[in-house]
Order: sequence, then C-alpha cells, then structure tokens
Amino acid sequence: MINLGILQSLDEVPASRPQRYTCDLVVAETVAGPLTVPVWVVRGQRPGPTLAMTAGVHAGEFTGQIAVPRLASTLDIDELSGDLIGVVCANPRALELRMSFYLPIDGVNINQSFPGDPFGSIGSQVAAKIGTEIIERSSTYMDLHSGDHFEEIPLHVVVPELGNPETDESSRRLAALFEIEFRNIMGKGIDELSGMSDGGGNVWTGLKVARNNIGHAALNGIPAVQLEVGGAGHLDPDLVDMELRGFFNVLRHMGMYPGRPVVNDRQTDVFGMYTVTAGSAGYFVRDVEPGQRVEYGTPLGTFLDRFGSPRTVVRSPLAGWVLMIFSTPTRNGGEPVCIIGMDRDPRERTADHA
Repeated sequence: MINLGILQSLDEVPASRPQRYTCDLVVAETVAGPLTVPVWVVRGQRPGPTLAMTAGVHAGEFTGQIAVPRLASTLDIDELSGDLIGVVCANPRALELRMSFYLPIDGVNINQSFPGDPFGSIGSQVAAKIGTEIIERSSTYMDLHSGDHFEEIPLHVVVPELGNPETDESSRRLAALFEIEFRNIMGKGIDELSGMSDGGGNVWTGLKVARNNIGHAALNGIPAVQLEVGGAGHLDPDLVDMELRGFFNVLRHMGMYPGRPVVNDRQTDVFGMYTVTAGSAGYFVRDVEPGQRVEYGTPLGTFLDRFGSPRTVVRSPLAGWVLMIFSTPTRNGGEPVCIIGMDRDPRERTADHA
C-alpha cells in the first residue's frame, strides 16, 4: 500500500497496476485549511469497471467505516479487474465530535445536499466533490449507512428508482446480492407522498432519495444502493463480515472478481421512507420494534409528560414495516418518532389505505 498524502483530485492517483493507494482527498477549503476525507484506491491486475463506495456520510454509522478498509486491504489485487474506490469516512469532522447526521462546520446534512454546489456552503461543497470525484467515476456505487448513534433499524438495502428503467433494474439486482431481508424501493411516485393521520395527531412525509448520493448516481445512469446495516452506536463484527460478503458478491456480479455471485431471492419489498412526526413532545415509550409489521392505527408508542403522566398515544398512519425507531426516548415537538416503509407500492394504489 502506497500513501499519496493530500490530493486535490483522484486524477493524481497513479495508473500503475496492480497496486493499493491511500490518500486524503480535499473536498472543501476552510479558514483552518483544507477539509479532507480518507480514500482507498485499489487498482486490479487488469483494467475493468469501477466500484465506488462511501461510508461515514453520517459519521455515527460505523459498519461501513470498518468494512471499507477491510475490503480494500485484503482483497487479492492479482485477481481483481478494474478499480475499487472507497471513502472510509465522508464526514470526519463529525466523527471527531461523535456528532450525528450533520457536518459541524455549517450544520448541513451532506446526504440531503446532492448534487451539491462547489461555491455553496461547506457541506454543499463536500457533496459536489463526492459527486464528481467518487460517484461519477464509478460503474456501480454503494453508500454505506447504519442507524445513527440513537437509531435502531432492521437490516435493509435502499434502491433508488428515478425513471431510468435499465438503471432501476440494475440497482434492484445489486440489492439482491446482500443477505438482507428488506429491499426498500424509493423514488418517483413514492417519495413525494405525505399525509396526516385521521385524527390529526401526526403527519408523515416521504424522504427524497433524489437529493442524496445514491439518487445522484441513479440520475447519472449509475446503478446504486444504500446499505442500512447495524446502528445505535454499536459495531457488530458479524455485520461487518456480512457486508464484506456482499461486497465480494457485487465484485463478482460486475465481473471484477472470480466466482459466481450468490443471489438473495427472498427479499421483502418495502416502499418509501416516511417519517412520522407527532404533535406532542416528552418521553416516548415505544410499543414497536425495528422491522415490526404495523397496520394502519397500530399503536407506535405513548408520550409521557415531564411528570410521567400519559399524554398522547401515537398510532401508525400507514401499513408496512418500522424501518427506524429511536433508542433514546426523548422527543421534542416537531421531531419524528419513527420511519415506516409501506407494504405496497404506492404507484399502484388508488387510495392511502386501500
């Protein structure tokens, strides 16, 4: 492995094969100096496709941050065709501070900032640089997430479907290369939906995959998936191993590594990521667990006021599965209590609760 120091662009990485390189890639400029992210570039014995992956866009999500260097440092480069590009942590300033979601310099969520702006805020600059230097160089792209410091999730893999049938189908095939039960379909006709519970006690709003990095890949015709593996501030070595097996499956699927990929044909499709936000605040005592099936009206939990008295029961506004719920019970007004994915494709439905 050769360390190349600080680089302005991956164009500066030598073309020599086979070889492993590490570098610190400049993604923005600050008054304290350049903001950099640690990157592996692995060149195989022969030319071929490029698999790119990013971890640590949300710095409190650790599985991918361990899996990326494990893959880059241990795969057999004499057997590899093409290139692997792996960003170990795309938000190192947040990693230093043990901060969730946001870039501490400007409070921006990088993963909701694509395609970014090279003349925008620092977070927008980071998104723009990751877009041009990492995502747009790739033949296939993966973004590696977990539940953050205080989020519990079931294992799921997100597929962006943004209107290119060939890219959409290729991304679905990527998802099936992982030992993960839930395949979460997001995109046009899904993410735009929102609503209010019949009693007006909560609202639900779809997250927009077009604004994040796998959405940026899909809009550029690049097959992509987002892995959601682990969470709640924990690092599970078994989940790192599972993720690595999936990486090798992807390399084989792309023709970059010898062997045949193993396909998971037993995934359950879930549609959208809908944040459920209640009008109440307090201690939220939950009644559901990550991955649990819920029906319309299923109790999700109860808010207690600061004296411990029950205040509000929050009921599910959707039928589907719980894709995220918080491990910490405190919720302020206007903050979500969980994320739910629908059990049926809303593009094929005529009514919210049909």
